[in-house]
Amino acid sequence: MCSVSPHSKLTEEAKMRMNLRRKSVLAAVALTALAAPITSTGRGDRDDRDDVTTYRARLSGFGEVPPKLLSISWTLTWTELTTPAQAAHIHFGQPQNTGSVVVFFCGGGGRPACPDGPGHSGSVSGTWTAADILPVAAQNVAAGDFAGFVRILRVNLGYANIHTTIFPGGEIRGQVSHERDRDDDH
Repeated sequence: MCSVSPHSKLTEEAKMRMNLRRKSVLAAVALTALAAPITSTGRGDRDDRDDVTTYRARLSGFGEVPPKLLSISWTLTWTELTTPAQAAHIHFGQPQNTGSVVVFFCGGGGRPACPDGPGHSGSVSGTWTAADILPVAAQNVAAGDFAGFVRILRVNLGYANIHTTIFPGGEIRGQVSHERDRDDDH
């Protein structure tokens, strides 16, 4: 989810939480990951001592090489824009650099128009699949290259922005970053 309150134009970073999911033939595995404890027991040279070692791993499609993801579900929410949102999307680009649009939230790319609520606020939700991915030739991302899009997100090279009539180049922007579960550090 991305909540944006642009009290300072073009300096407020948007945050986005994406629920990434992978579908397999047998089951759907949520990217919030499954913990898989593995326990090993054994005796050392001394019979009076049992050594127990526990190993843990977080399993997810995001960790596979290449990632085994077929869709990304998302929600984008904004408030207090200067004028109604005209388009919202993710670009391929590093912080402080511009880049090509990879996928739309609203206002283009086959998505509905961006909603406009009180105070020029709005919220959109959806799911992206390979059919939503636009080509970015300079970075070798072909139309429909979902794995390429996921690689962009994995290395924090995507930024979301929202365009308005007063700021057609973008009123607010924020680098998309991968939020890891707290248990990833253990």
